[in-house]
Amino acid sequence: MYTRNITIKNLDDAKAIVNLANKYKGLDIKLTKDEYVIDAHSIMGVISMGVLKSEFSGEISLCAKGDITEDFKKEIENFAAKDSQ
Repeated sequence: MYTRNITIKNLDDAKAIVNLANKYKGLDIKLTKDEYVIDAHSIMGVISMGVLKSEFSGEISLCAKGDITEDFKKEIENFAAKDSQ
């Protein structure tokens, strides 16, 4: 299992996260914010978290299960929350 706190700042970020998730279809990738848990493969799911609202703030927890590759980890770093390690 791989977990990382990420940020999604705009629609382009939301699309990029979904495209990344779909690139790694073999992984079970979930995004969690407060009480919401959604499938990262779904653009409607990502948008429904409220990430595009102007009042949205904070980090989203990404959890991936499956065969986690170094390439996947490198690509997720583009979205890593600033204070997350």
